[in-house]
Amino acid sequence: MMWNIAFNTNYFYTAIGLITILGLGILVFVLLVAAKTRVRKYFLLKRNQSRDELARVKELVKESARAKERFQANMSHEMRTPMNAIVGFTDLLRKTELNEEQQQYADAIKVSAENLLIITNDILDFSKLTSGRIEFEQIPFRPVQVLSGLTEMMLPKATEKNINLRIVSDSGLPDYLIGDPSRLNQVLQHLTDNAIKFTEKGEVLIGVTLLQETADDMEIEFYVQDTGIGIPEDLQGYIFDSYNQVHNDASRKYGGTGLGLAIVKQLIELQGGRVFVSSKPGEGSRFSFRIFYKKHSAASENAGKMTADAANLESMKDLNILLVEDNVLNQLLARKVLNNWGWKVEVAENGLVAIQKLEEQEFDLILMDIQLPEMNGYEAARHIRNKMPYPKQQTPIIAMTAHAFSGEKEKCLKAGMDDYISKPFNQDMLRSKIVAVLSSKRKDGNSEPMHYPVKSTDSNASPKHIDLSYLKQLAEGDNEFVAEMIALFIEQTPSEIEKLEIYLLKKEWGALHTLSHKLRSSVSFAGIKELEEWLLAIEEYTEKGTHLDQIPGLVSRVRETCFKAIGELEQELKFFL
Repeated sequence: MMWNIAFNTNYFYTAIGLITILGLGILVFVLLVAAKTRVRKYFLLKRNQSRDELARVKELVKESARAKERFQANMSHEMRTPMNAIVGFTDLLRKTELNEEQQQYADAIKVSAENLLIITNDILDFSKLTSGRIEFEQIPFRPVQVLSGLTEMMLPKATEKNINLRIVSDSGLPDYLIGDPSRLNQVLQHLTDNAIKFTEKGEVLIGVTLLQETADDMEIEFYVQDTGIGIPEDLQGYIFDSYNQVHNDASRKYGGTGLGLAIVKQLIELQGGRVFVSSKPGEGSRFSFRIFYKKHSAASENAGKMTADAANLESMKDLNILLVEDNVLNQLLARKVLNNWGWKVEVAENGLVAIQKLEEQEFDLILMDIQLPEMNGYEAARHIRNKMPYPKQQTPIIAMTAHAFSGEKEKCLKAGMDDYISKPFNQDMLRSKIVAVLSSKRKDGNSEPMHYPVKSTDSNASPKHIDLSYLKQLAEGDNEFVAEMIALFIEQTPSEIEKLEIYLLKKEWGALHTLSHKLRSSVSFAGIKELEEWLLAIEEYTEKGTHLDQIPGLVSRVRETCFKAIGELEQELKFFL
């Protein structure tokens, strides 16, 4: 009996122990699952926070880059505006009757001004290259013409030092190639300027050779060879470094920033070319670069057109030109140059005055500065193209701007202008552009309104408004992140647009300014360039309290384009889910 009781008691405690162990196991399992869930939620939260922080940091970086670009553009304008006057008036002064001493002073001013302009251009070009904001044209050009133009420009410097400057051209070189002639000229100008600078006697040779050709391309070698001071072999590997000059006294004796060769190397390599150097101290140097250019078979048509345009100059007497320029010195300079060609000039100090003058009288051409008070050049051009009656809406417009950034020409053409020239302008180039633009218009006969590359809001055009390349780059292959960003945009943006319209109705300009700035940063992720431009305009107008009458139209465009973009985003979203 006692044994049975003991047995039953042992069995009971054993059962209790098993149950306890099992319960503890279940409890541990539940705690582990709960902990795992919490850890997963924690890491998901951290991941989302990291994404938000990454997006915020990248937006700050992007905003910093925009601020830097705005600063550089303003700096470019402020530096080039007085340089335009100095170079231009010096050219005019040197064409007057001067005694020998006065001529020497004028020549010295000219050389100093050109050197300062080269330094300014070097700094700005280097800034554009390092930020990746540089583009290359693909247009027909004559390589021999580039060399002859370069020689003509550099000949006075060579003659002043009693250096012989000559060209050597391969007989097998084609008349025309397709590429960027202005960048080619820029590279050759750097190399030739260096060769003349570091050569005290002898000659500088500029040459071009055809190396090989395929069905579509030609590999061309350009070279600049001198009999100057040369470069030691152990230093030749450093000459393309930024701010580096191989001779310690180079900056004191010869001047310059040490950026020229760094710019040359980057410009060539960005076009797929290669740069070479060979040199011996005391004997001279040879800088060369090899680059592929596309063939162009129908270039003779362009040559004929260029010749015809030049011939038309004689037929363009008594032109009436509207000069839109706020700087008094630049007004005086441009008026003098244009009057010397026998053309009449009317001056407007801003875009509003220009529109008023155009409404009152006829002009053959408008020379439009970009950075203007009251109404800038872009706004004035868009107003002329979109709101003025025919035929005044067709008046040719050439932009004249001290802004020196890639994409500036495209912005001018997008606003409805016909061509672009940077300041300080070359007189021959300005005259050539005026003749070419007017010849083109006269050839068209002005029989019907012309179509300019201004953004259209025609719903039938159905353009693609979005560009997700930046967002995809930001996501680094994370499609879930792209989908989240698109979904968030689709969800939030319509209500933001409604707020925009409410603020407009109430004329709450401060709130409208803040919201347009907020929206602009949002639409940048979707790559909706039109919206960015219009929101920026709203932001600027509400901040300054100017052109408030244009804001309703801008808000209407924002709404229409935004909902079209949302439709496109909804289609794109399917590919990321």
